[in-house]
Parts: sequence; structure tokens; C-alpha cells
Amino acid sequence: MSACRNPPKRQGIDAYTMRDYLWVADFWRKADEEFKVTGVSKSPYIIRISEGNKHLTFIGTAHTREITPQADSIDRAFRRLPPQIAFNEGGTDTKTYASRNEAISKNGETGQLKYLCDSIGIKMLDGDLDVASEVQALFEKHGRKNVLLYLAHERFLDLYIHNWIDTTAGLEKSYQKEFVDYLQRNAVALREEEKQFSFIKEAYQEYFKEPFNIKTIPTEKFYFLNDGGELTRIGRSSKVVRDIGLLDKIEQALTTYDRVLVVFGGAHAVAIEPALHEIMKKKK
Repeated sequence: MSACRNPPKRQGIDAYTMRDYLWVADFWRKADEEFKVTGVSKSPYIIRISEGNKHLTFIGTAHTREITPQADSIDRAFRRLPPQIAFNEGGTDTKTYASRNEAISKNGETGQLKYLCDSIGIKMLDGDLDVASEVQALFEKHGRKNVLLYLAHERFLDLYIHNWIDTTAGLEKSYQKEFVDYLQRNAVALREEEKQFSFIKEAYQEYFKEPFNIKTIPTEKFYFLNDGGELTRIGRSSKVVRDIGLLDKIEQALTTYDRVLVVFGGAHAVAIEPALHEIMKKKK
């Protein structure tokens, strides 16, 4: 009978109620259609929840280094709260920026949040799960080769194409520095063959049945909000694993702080919105 009164605590993916990312994709498709008709955008997607003296603001953004109306929305949401602690997406940023616009041009919304946090003297913490735990979970579910192909695109090739990283060393040397070193620095154990750029080219050819060409990468086949095969499924798995880590951090932060702010991608915001309400109800 005590087991009935005290059910076991839910763990992992079952610990929170989240929306499926294909549902999220449909949400954003409809939002884009509405924007074309009404001119009213749902981006950034801002969630504000208050329970007693606890307040959470979650800003779901587009990832951009352009100065857009999103920047003003982030400013307003930050000042409206204002937070005692903030979480960002995309790793630690220890830089100091001279202005908001400089911060955005160099590191997007993460740079902007760092600038805002510095302006009031609070901590900005990385809201992401540690890379080793994320990658290991993906390896266990999807195997190594396709996971590394997906991650190479998301965290190296796409950045290289858009000149968001230093490309002066050329593709193969940049791969070593910006991707292989990144994984190893974050405690991901790679096999010797996986450290070579030839591994990714072979994985690409095996998956797409054509030689690797950085100019013709079918980016839609990597995009997690598309239902486009194994690589897109890996993308959705990655988001879910990271979401669980973020939710754990938010829940822990709310035990110490009364005002918490999060800036993450808009798809994450819509996906975990039900879980955010669950967390806040526990704090009531």
C-alpha cells in the first residue's frame, strides 16, 4: 500500500511531459502561415509562468546573428523579469561585449544574453546537457556512424558553410580543430578512424549514395523538424536528450532562485512548455 501512496519518481524522458518534435514542426508551419496573413509573429516564443514567489521566463528564439526585432523582445523580457540567474543554449560564453549589437553579431542570442547578464551582474550558465552524456545516449540509440555524421553537420559543416567559425585553415584542418577537438575536449571518446575527415566523407557517401560535396549538402535531410529519415530522427533524439538536461537544471535553479530566465531555440520552447508548467506547479 505504501507503494501506491508513494509511486516511484519518473526518470529520464518519462520525468516530464513534452510535445513531440513533429508536432512542434506543425506548430511552426502554421505559425509561419499565420504570419504571412496577419504579419504577427510567434517568434520569439515567450513563456512566462509564476507560482507564488517563483517566476520563470523562457524565451524561444530564432538562431541569428542579425539585428532583428527579436533582439528588442529579448531586452524587454529580460528587464521585465529581471532574472537572478539565466541559462543559455550553445555552450559557455565568457566573453565581455562592448554593446548589445556587437554581442549579437559575434554570438547571436547567447552573446546578447551574456551582455544583459553582465549589465546587472548575474551569472549566465550553459543550459545544455554535457556533450559526452548527450553523444553517448545517441550512440546507444542510433549507432556511431550516423550520429557522428549528424553532429558533424550540425556542429561543424553548417557553421563552416555560414562562416560562423574560422575557415582559413581549410575544411579538413578546420574539421580537426572545430569538431574532433571539440568532441574530445568534452570527453567524447573517438576511435582513431573517427578522427579523420575521411570517416565523415565515407559516412556521407554511404548514407546519401553520392560523394561528399560541401556545396551540395542536402541540409533538409539533417533538419530535425523534417520527417526525413534517420538523420532527422537523430536530430529529434538529440533535442529530447538535451531538453531533459535543461529541465533538470531549471528545476534545480528554482529551488534556490525566485526569478529564472532561459534563452533557447524556439522549437525547444514549444516542445517543453507542458513540462515547464509541471515544474512550476511543484514550486507552488
